[in-house]
Amino acid sequence: MKRLLSLFILTLFLTACTIDSSEDKNTQKSETPAPEPTEEVKTETLPEEEVPEDDRLQFGESAEIDDIELTIHDAEFTKERIPDHFETFEYVIKLSVTYKNNSAVVFPAGRDITITVNDETEATYYDMEGTLLQDVNQGESVTGDIYYAFNGQPEKITAKFEPLLNTEGEHTLFNVFPE
Repeated sequence: MKRLLSLFILTLFLTACTIDSSEDKNTQKSETPAPEPTEEVKTETLPEEEVPEDDRLQFGESAEIDDIELTIHDAEFTKERIPDHFETFEYVIKLSVTYKNNSAVVFPAGRDITITVNDETEATYYDMEGTLLQDVNQGESVTGDIYYAFNGQPEKITAKFEPLLNTEGEHTLFNVFPE
């Protein structure tokens, strides 16, 4: 019986504290003056010269990180698909790239680019036959194609180059929307 009575008193106490604190909040809210009506907000558009430029590299431009140079020459949507693939995609994009290894070690090319569609969705690496996946020896270069797949209407496609052996976390962005 004592436990029941103690539980009842504890419940009343907690309820009273809760009601008391919510009354304080309501009191504080009513003490603040109501905002005055504001005039219509005018928005200004920036002149074309002041619109921020796209800082992503374009087709044919090169980026070098940790002595690995990447050039993305072109991008195109392709109708090619992996036969009997477990997942279907609306779009497959093919990047034509060149890697040049200016470092003193062998570099594993082909897995260091990620594609982002509309600044939110990461495309899936799509391992088509003939995809560039090979080691590039020091002082050598290799050219080939890398494929990515995704769903949804693309309006902006960005490639992020971040070499696997990159110790500084550096990366470079490319605009790869097909022309």
